[in-house]
Amino acid sequence: MVSFAPFFSKNNHNGFWQFNKVLFLRILTSALYSGVLYIGLALAIWAVGKLWDIHFNNLYLYIFVFIATVFNSTFFLAGIPKDFDELEKNDSYPKGLKIFTQYILIPLMTIYLVILCLYEIKILFQRTLPDGIVSWLIMGYAVFGILSLLLIYPIREEENNKWIKTFSRIFYIMLFPLLVLLFIAIGIRIGDYGVTEERYTIVAIGLWLTFIAFYSLWKSSSIKFIPISLCLFALLSVYGPQSAPSISLKSQINQLAKIIQTKNGERDRGAGIITHITKEYGMTALQPLTKVPLKPIEQSFANRENGYYNNRWKRADTLGKILHIDDYYDKDAIASHSYSIVTPEQSVVKIKGYDYMIDLMPMNADSITIENSVFYISEQWRTYTLRNRNKKEIRLSIDSLVTSIRTDIKNNRFKKINTDTYVATDSVLSISKTLDGYLFVIQVPKIIGISREEKDEELPSYYFNNVILFIKKID
Repeated sequence: MVSFAPFFSKNNHNGFWQFNKVLFLRILTSALYSGVLYIGLALAIWAVGKLWDIHFNNLYLYIFVFIATVFNSTFFLAGIPKDFDELEKNDSYPKGLKIFTQYILIPLMTIYLVILCLYEIKILFQRTLPDGIVSWLIMGYAVFGILSLLLIYPIREEENNKWIKTFSRIFYIMLFPLLVLLFIAIGIRIGDYGVTEERYTIVAIGLWLTFIAFYSLWKSSSIKFIPISLCLFALLSVYGPQSAPSISLKSQINQLAKIIQTKNGERDRGAGIITHITKEYGMTALQPLTKVPLKPIEQSFANRENGYYNNRWKRADTLGKILHIDDYYDKDAIASHSYSIVTPEQSVVKIKGYDYMIDLMPMNADSITIENSVFYISEQWRTYTLRNRNKKEIRLSIDSLVTSIRTDIKNNRFKKINTDTYVATDSVLSISKTLDGYLFVIQVPKIIGISREEKDEELPSYYFNNVILFIKKID
């Protein structure tokens, strides 16, 4: 909308092109300046950290966010033209744009076209259906082609550039058979698995390209028509009953209803649909499929403090049971069950015997200072690393803790308080190591996991919502 909003009057095509040329160049320039600035600062910070043994774990992210938002936006907006009437009089054309279009964009578009034409010949001879990836190749061809036409628009009437009009007609004519291929490919996916937001987007772009191709061949269209029509298609795809969220939700609910009604054993796909819908639209979106009131159930999950991922998994699992998706579980598949293991008083933390306690979720600092000692702490892949100034370090892995717990569950070493909940001592849910005269103990008060019984060699999925670090000075 920004590209055409100031240019609704009829006779300002050159001003419109010049304005968008500035936008295009400002985007590229802003990205270049921002990238160079970030790399330079990141290298400087890295050098300071190496030379003085200082850790800046979060500083890189803060600088990236600042440059990407404040600096990049300010730099981009500083070069936007204010006098739109003056733009109409400006007939300058950067030679670099023509070179970029003629020797980079058009050859890229040609490569995509050759690949697609050869693929179309292949499927015609073999009488096979097109692969889904073909849709993205067609999108690439269309993007490179339309961008090429927009960039060389002002010089299309020059005597030595008559080839541009021929190129334009060939581009749009060749687009038609490719669009047929696109609609066949995406139609097969929709027929088999229903409409999703991604498939809806591909169909919407395909319809827009068809509209643009017909209009451009039938009438010598203004280049303003391309962004205006794209904006209208985008708005229709986002808002209203015909929008992508609305259509895809109805389609996926229908797909799930078929799985439930036919009992065809597509449990995995049904579970995937449930997970997607609960994540994007909430549990109540599936109310049409059950008489069980879902709103109070969803509200009960919202009131729990079990962490985002844990609650999301629990929501999907609960809906699976309500909709009886589990009834179609393939008995030959790998069996699995969930379990919870907790400390006797998970809501109360015992600190007796320790000098310090730190909550590591969230981890708000990258170093810990104890008296005259400094320890740098970091977390990656559920492993906490503590390192002193001399770079000696210890690693405390929660993965290894869960592996040990899983073995103990199989050997019935824990007390059960209900079907899938076990109680363990604080020491069982803890890992400890020493460094520089201090004992470091990490404790996880509650772990919720999924155990896959026939794949012992694989680490099971698990979740936790709290990690506590205890520190004790060793005499």
